[in-house]
Amino acid sequence: MSENDLMLIEPDGDAVLLVRDESCEQQIRLRVKTPLLREASPVFDIMFGHKFAEGQALDKYAPPEIPLEDDPECMKLICQVVHFQTSNLPRHLPASQVLQLARTVDKYGLLEAMDLAFDRWLMPSKDIHDLHLFMRAAMLLKHEAGFQSVTRELLHVMVSKAPFVAEGRNFGLRDEDLPILCMYSLARGCQYADVEDTLEQRRADLRVEVNQFIFQEALSIAGSCQCGWAARFASNSMENAQSNGLDPKGVADMSIAKVIERLESMGDPIVPSPGEDGGCQNKRWHTAPKFIRYSRRLALECLREVGGLRLDCWEEAMQDENKHGVIE
Repeated sequence: MSENDLMLIEPDGDAVLLVRDESCEQQIRLRVKTPLLREASPVFDIMFGHKFAEGQALDKYAPPEIPLEDDPECMKLICQVVHFQTSNLPRHLPASQVLQLARTVDKYGLLEAMDLAFDRWLMPSKDIHDLHLFMRAAMLLKHEAGFQSVTRELLHVMVSKAPFVAEGRNFGLRDEDLPILCMYSLARGCQYADVEDTLEQRRADLRVEVNQFIFQEALSIAGSCQCGWAARFASNSMENAQSNGLDPKGVADMSIAKVIERLESMGDPIVPSPGEDGGCQNKRWHTAPKFIRYSRRLALECLREVGGLRLDCWEEAMQDENKHGVIE
């Protein structure tokens, strides 16, 4: 056994994992302590038990090689976590590797052992393709915080799922990712398209709320003025929103994150001069309404605080759909 290509996860380990990935012709040799692997994984617990040849051959003085057909980098990360070597873990991983790691973790039943490690890797991204891979990993791992964080980002940064459908792409997945989707959507019953539909509906609801806010801001002056001041203010308010691209069509064509950015930068509407208001009953309101900035700030806070989907609620809804044919 050559020591040159051997990674000592545990120098006194009683086995060497020979991990090969035939698809990319990579391999790695990891010296590990099997009692730690057995404690973390029911699959390893059976594999290294006394009923199998692998378990009977364990020896820390002459550790046997145990072949595994898995992604070498993923297995190395798993072994580092299981052997409490978290200081050596990378802070960030590519989204494709996170999804591949999630597949390996699921295969060996390591969800609980790896849960905290994924807190650092299921990070929100501005790249829509990466977000979709992170979402699928979070669903596979049943990682509640990661799923909420990633779906919240998808809710905000995507304008619509339509471009992916039009391009024949499966909601952000590249061609090489499609086998992952097919395998795990069938195995887990996770209907990713339905998650996208739910996010799409929430985007539509948020856009309706934005349009309602802009309309209410334009009509914020009570009553119908005899002098026409309120009508002029309403017209100026609508023109102000339109000049910032926040008319109904503009709102429909931009992401929620962009809507928030436009609302933050939008100035106050031009306040008309009072004119000949004479006996107008509402002349006391014929000044710049100070509450507009306050109400707009409240609207922005509501938009920013919109969270992602809750994984536990989503799974319950999917179970109801499977039973009754619809999401209740």
